[in-house]
Amino acid sequence: MGKLQQENAENAENAENAENAENAENVENVENEKIVESAPAAPQEPASTTTVTSTNDDRSRGPSVYCLARRDLISAISTKGSGFDHAPKRFAGASQRYRSLTGKVVWRKDMDSCILDMMRQGIADDILYLSEMCAENKRYYIVKCYGWDDVRYKYNGAILWFGEPEEDATSGQSRGEPGPFATFGVEKTDIQGTKYITSVAVHNMPMLLGSEQADRIKKEADTLSDGSIFMLAGRRTTDVQMKLWKLQCYLADYANI
Repeated sequence: MGKLQQENAENAENAENAENAENAENVENVENEKIVESAPAAPQEPASTTTVTSTNDDRSRGPSVYCLARRDLISAISTKGSGFDHAPKRFAGASQRYRSLTGKVVWRKDMDSCILDMMRQGIADDILYLSEMCAENKRYYIVKCYGWDDVRYKYNGAILWFGEPEEDATSGQSRGEPGPFATFGVEKTDIQGTKYITSVAVHNMPMLLGSEQADRIKKEADTLSDGSIFMLAGRRTTDVQMKLWKLQCYLADYANI
């Protein structure tokens, strides 16, 4: 009888312990579920991604068309009966992509003057930049010439003419105003002592740039404020020399050359 009571007591204790363990496990599961429910949701990956292209793009949206850089031709395009007045429509291109633009092309009446002003502005800005480099960094991209006889002792670069030098005017050696495509012959001597003649381009700056831009250069460029003849020297000046020659070709009167 005593043994039976002991076994019942042990069974009751085991049952109680099992029930307590099960209850503790249930409580722990409930707490875990609460933690999961209160946790922030993970970010969801979008089903698809759309790439938005910026509209702030400076690239040209139309076709590229090339035209001869002559002012008389650009002016003729805006002149009725010149034979070139239908040219703006051709600038829309022949491809199907841009054919719809043919009837929407607008050509400025002063396009020749607009292009001229842009070319002059760019050259003036380049010369002012080179002058600044000379003044601040002691470069020699622009060299003053003390009269025409002094040109032979300088580098073989283009000459910028802003007027007749006082040195030549007072000595009676005035050469007159340089015209389009003017050159100046310079006598040089090679390392073997042989003399030869080389020609350098002479750019009449008031004629090419107009009085406004020419006066601006003389006023703002410290390197060119004193003197009338200057020479562009060094490879750094190649770009502006090409622009000056292009401007010569743009303004030239080909009928009287």
